[in-house]
Amino acid sequence: MAYILKHWRGEFSLAISFWVNVFLINMGIRIFEVWLTEASPIENPVVASQVTIAYVFIALAVVYPWQIIGLWRSANKHVEETKKGFWPGAVKVLVVLGLLGTFGNMNVSWPVYKDLYQIGFGKDEYGDYKVELTEHGNLIHLKGGLGFGISKEVKQLVSKNPNVKGIILDSLGGRIYEGRELSKIILINGLDTYTLKGCYSACGTAFISGNKRFLAKGANLAFHQYKSGAQSLDPYVDMPAEQKKDLRIYQRRGISQEFIDRIFKANKDDLWYPTIKEMLNAGVVHEVVNPSNLKPIEYGAINKADLEEAFKDISGFQAIKKYEPKTYQNIISNMEAQMEKGASMIEIQQKVGAYIQGASKNT
Repeated sequence: MAYILKHWRGEFSLAISFWVNVFLINMGIRIFEVWLTEASPIENPVVASQVTIAYVFIALAVVYPWQIIGLWRSANKHVEETKKGFWPGAVKVLVVLGLLGTFGNMNVSWPVYKDLYQIGFGKDEYGDYKVELTEHGNLIHLKGGLGFGISKEVKQLVSKNPNVKGIILDSLGGRIYEGRELSKIILINGLDTYTLKGCYSACGTAFISGNKRFLAKGANLAFHQYKSGAQSLDPYVDMPAEQKKDLRIYQRRGISQEFIDRIFKANKDDLWYPTIKEMLNAGVVHEVVNPSNLKPIEYGAINKADLEEAFKDISGFQAIKKYEPKTYQNIISNMEAQMEKGASMIEIQQKVGAYIQGASKNT
């Protein structure tokens, strides 16, 4: 503390103030900065952003003012003691130039610091997720974006519920880091993976890590190139390298190379939806299942009028209603029974379509 105060008051010689307290300390700060951006072991983007913001604040709001004010005072003291002004004047010119350069860099770097602060301390745009156990307690249902912290919640839920055998992933994607962390949890615990509504982008890394992988009828997977989510950070994030990390997960899961080569072909603002046949052939999906097998749907009060409205566009349905009213009533009753059992609408539509198709063949 005494050393800090001594420099602040300008009591060190001009040489020590400049070469030790400014030049050498700045070298140390620069080395730490390179380590932080290039070699830091911190993987969590939230923690990395918090550390970076803390570093910037300490460096610019604490250390830098201490350095230049103490150096300026030391220069004044040098003039008073030696009556010579060349070196003190040169040092002051450097201080002014450095100050102008710092303000210029701050103006350029402000968007980066703003985005880092948002990641580290702000509300996550993908934070609208929900993680819960299904009714029987053997599956976890993940819904919403892959926001920061979702993998931590899943990990806690798995550790508290040893009977969990799989996880339903219904997500449009989100943070690459969270998709990768979910992948680790799924692999370590040997979980099966499912999707009822769809699993897109970074969610695919988690899905592909399942011991067995199931796709519900009506759901799909979708892939595209990764993006940082903050334009100012694009120059600092090696997205091709991030994509290669996750492609290695697909390779280790035995996915065909032909499929892997297409995963990141779609533009970052577009999506590639592989067909069910492509996913089955490539080993991405092991089986297509009925949604109700995973999680029966609770419809509440079943309204006959709503049922008729939902199926009015099926070819032949209105004809049956008009010409075979008894058959029509049987279909409606069957639909109601299926809904009471928790069948999904797509399952009901398929069964109605199959019934109508079979009836038409028999006439």
